[in-house]
Amino acid sequence: MSLATTGAGRSKGQNAVVPVAPTLLTATTNGSTRIDLAWTDNSDNETGFRIYRSIDGVTFTELDTAAADATAYSDTSCAGLTQYWYYVVAYNAVGESDPSNTDDATTTADIYIDYKNGNDTTGDGSSGTPYKTLTKALIEASNDDCIGVRGDDSDQTTYYYGTYSTSKTGLLIKPDTGHTPVLSSAQVYLAVSWSKTIGQTNVWEAATVATLGAFEGTTVLAKQTSVADVDSNENSWYYNAGTTYVHVSGGGQPSMVHCLYTATAMLALSGANITLYGLTSWWTRGTSFLAAASGISIKQCTIEHRDNSVALPAILVSGAGVSVDGCTFANMNASYSDGIQVNSGGTGTSIVNCAFDTVRYCVYLNDAGSGQVIEDCTFDNASHGIYAQLTSIYTARRCTATNTRFFSVCHTAGSTEATLHHCIYNWDEDGGSPGDYHIGYVGHGSCNLYHCIAANLNRCTTIWYSKGFSLYKDVAHVMRNCIAYNCGSGFVMNAFGDTVMLTEDHNCAYDNVDDWDGITPDGTSITDDPDFVSNVAGSEDFHLQAGSPCINAGVAIAGINDDYVGDAPDIGRYEYAAS
Repeated sequence: MSLATTGAGRSKGQNAVVPVAPTLLTATTNGSTRIDLAWTDNSDNETGFRIYRSIDGVTFTELDTAAADATAYSDTSCAGLTQYWYYVVAYNAVGESDPSNTDDATTTADIYIDYKNGNDTTGDGSSGTPYKTLTKALIEASNDDCIGVRGDDSDQTTYYYGTYSTSKTGLLIKPDTGHTPVLSSAQVYLAVSWSKTIGQTNVWEAATVATLGAFEGTTVLAKQTSVADVDSNENSWYYNAGTTYVHVSGGGQPSMVHCLYTATAMLALSGANITLYGLTSWWTRGTSFLAAASGISIKQCTIEHRDNSVALPAILVSGAGVSVDGCTFANMNASYSDGIQVNSGGTGTSIVNCAFDTVRYCVYLNDAGSGQVIEDCTFDNASHGIYAQLTSIYTARRCTATNTRFFSVCHTAGSTEATLHHCIYNWDEDGGSPGDYHIGYVGHGSCNLYHCIAANLNRCTTIWYSKGFSLYKDVAHVMRNCIAYNCGSGFVMNAFGDTVMLTEDHNCAYDNVDDWDGITPDGTSITDDPDFVSNVAGSEDFHLQAGSPCINAGVAIAGINDDYVGDAPDIGRYEYAAS
């Protein structure tokens, strides 16, 4: 590994030299929050030692220092079930030595659960004798504990079934090293559970809990109102409360059916500063994760295969300062299932690096208050990327929506306010329209739009109501450095008011059926081809090519485009920089 060093081997004056490098560094795990380091001190002129740490083995930052002649250090700032890499240098007034060797260690959990091999009665939560259920672990856990979850989703049968809640604070819940557990609020019934329903051709039955929804594997089954209806409709189900049998039809004897029995949140968190990391949630009807306290963090989680018949979010936020980072939402339904809903109390929510596919509202801000930030997210095949109503004040930056009916709807005049910059709304396939209209950026409430692109809505089957930017009168809007390209209408000012309250300048409208509708463009705006690198359906690249009229044609906006290159910012999302 090549590591940057400062002054290694250099001398200054007759006797002033950098120290000799320490050697034989070892890192040893000592629980869920501590790793002990030891090394050999080979120098006699060091001022001390600097300890460097990394969470990926590549990028190291200085963690702390140790005194001269030290040969050991304990890092007590670790998170549970996390791998860390370290190296050590000696230093003095002249500089740093070469680095020691690099060593790594992985912390443990405080409590372990194993759905397949654990036991809540005889287990003690240790690695060797884990508990069976998350319920037991949450009861036994202390504040700030790490809970390691074991399981395997390879056959989609070894998963955690139930609903859970906790008011403990500071917990970290994540998969144990090498495990990929699935959390669910559905019971699984394998082939052995099913028998043919007498008098029916294609129906199988099993004794189950009261069923509210059903999946065969990952296929959603449609609800019917009688056994006869199930017989005539493949991939469907019906629950008979009188016999407590569920009946399904899936083209033969079912191999695996997940029956949803509750709309209660699967994991309800009412303790502050809890972190969920790397968890997978499948087969739920209600909310997967309820973040009802401040400082909760949900990272690198995957939520899929949710019931389609109820409009409930995968993640529901009602606590302040909640962070959702790097999560994936997929295989839901663009008519009912929402991704993240932020309610009153959820001020300061941060939604970063999340991917949404086949979701209704990817992000739903419902009277969410101020300080919401949505950045570097993707919205694909959805009804709405962002839907905000009542008092919801948010910023969205560097987000991309593809084949989605609306990118952002700022719904309530007078109380909803949106700032969107460097975002892209694009339709990348011909036809395939999921609705009667498609609008990129909708402003019933106040919208500030900077460096956004709306493109290729003319590829939809409903060109007549495909609008790039659609704003409404009697509400203050700002629109600068934006591009509307190949849409039904590019920039639109709608009715529902008398007074036009729009600041519009330095925009580009090209190849739209109507470039400007209800707006008289400012003299700084242009109607020439922005000359994107590629506008081939499915492989669009909205960077600008050399010679684009949008280069240096924009206007500076403090805090938005401070890092522009050239005489002025470019119009569009990407700043052109010749190689």
